[in-house]
Amino acid sequence: MKYAVLGPKGTFSDIALQKYINNNKSIEIEYFTYIQDVINAVKNDICDRCIVPIENTLDGFVTKTLDEIGESNLFILDTITIPINFKYISNEKSLDDIKKVYVQFKANGQCSRFIDSVRGKMIIDTESNIISYEKWLNDSKDSIAIVPSNLKTNALYEVNDICDSLTNFTRFGILEKAKGKINYKEKATIMLSHKEDKPGLLFQMLKIFYKYNINLTSIISRPDKKNVGLYNFYLDIEQVDNDREKIIECILSIKKKYHVIILGSYKKA
Repeated sequence: MKYAVLGPKGTFSDIALQKYINNNKSIEIEYFTYIQDVINAVKNDICDRCIVPIENTLDGFVTKTLDEIGESNLFILDTITIPINFKYISNEKSLDDIKKVYVQFKANGQCSRFIDSVRGKMIIDTESNIISYEKWLNDSKDSIAIVPSNLKTNALYEVNDICDSLTNFTRFGILEKAKGKINYKEKATIMLSHKEDKPGLLFQMLKIFYKYNINLTSIISRPDKKNVGLYNFYLDIEQVDNDREKIIECILSIKKKYHVIILGSYKKA
């Protein structure tokens, strides 16, 4: 089994995978620079599975992940949630001496209070926290990098716990190619789409879940990328009465009226 991971080694994606595989020595890991490349590695049969960030408690869903999953033939077969914390590193003790800040695009939203304190500096987004560190290594004068709190660095100055909250978690999805028949579990992620917008559309969709006593734990809309004003709805759903057949019945009922893609089914965290 070979996994694609957002690299380089030491990213939160890597930490989540190491926890998930639990020292399984038979697992191979290949690191990629961009989330799209991680997903493409599975789509193109370079790797069997991948792990990608799906949502964060402070900054919400990773929309580029949702878009990639929605447009691919991949399936979320499991999820894992890990705690997330950051520190900033610098060789300068005073923020007044800082000119540039390297920060991963989702870490930016999780450390917004700190980022606000350095507005006016050049904020440079990166694809991973480790890349932020590597860029800082090559440009460590007058700059800061926001990196995982557990990362050991050679910085002269470090400040821990710069997240907006100490209770910060990210949920990661384990993805593989969809295999046709779905083994429905306690939770599922689905995408609903429609051909035209009209009053009460979302209400008509949602009341079907109520009818079958299905809990919606999240809902997010994303552009369908074909028509202005039309959106796809991504929903996380779960059974509430230990009756998995209701999820199947509910989805079959929705399919009679709307286009539905089952993006994943997995156990409750």
